[in-house]
Amino acid sequence: MASTATLAWELTVVDPTTLRPDPENPRRLSDLGLAKLRNSIERFGFVAPVLVQRRSDDGTEPGIVVAGHQRLRAAQEADVREVPAVFLDLTDMEARAYNIADNRLAEESDWAIELLAVRLEELAADAPDLRAVLGFEPAELDRILAAAAPSPPEEFPETSDASEYQCPSCGYEWNGSPK
Repeated sequence: MASTATLAWELTVVDPTTLRPDPENPRRLSDLGLAKLRNSIERFGFVAPVLVQRRSDDGTEPGIVVAGHQRLRAAQEADVREVPAVFLDLTDMEARAYNIADNRLAEESDWAIELLAVRLEELAADAPDLRAVLGFEPAELDRILAAAAPSPPEEFPETSDASEYQCPSCGYEWNGSPK
């Protein structure tokens, strides 16, 4: 498919109760995941808009929520009165296809653990209160930090000289030289 479709869209702020979640949305969020999302919204606000079909094929306005179902649920639980919404001109089939693509393509990314660990350490030092709204459980944070932490090899050879050395892989420093 070589389409480079340009969609007509409009960004506006709406009452979340006026939006119609797709009852057949195939993506689900656990209660714990929903609580984490609600905590994030309560801390940072509702910053990512909900994508909404402007009009369904049968003429119903607005159409269904295309992306952002879980954010919308969390916002309603947090008693958010206004949410940003992008209204898109999509057919029913395009809206359903985009819903699947949006959720599936988000699964294609991975964490760069070393870079994530640096960010987590910065947050721990400069803004420890923000660690609670990242969506990670404390044990997960500990595992990430441990996985990214350099560790010296189990054994180093005896040394005899008074020179200083540093392992280029793990950063371990020692005096002397290998025998």
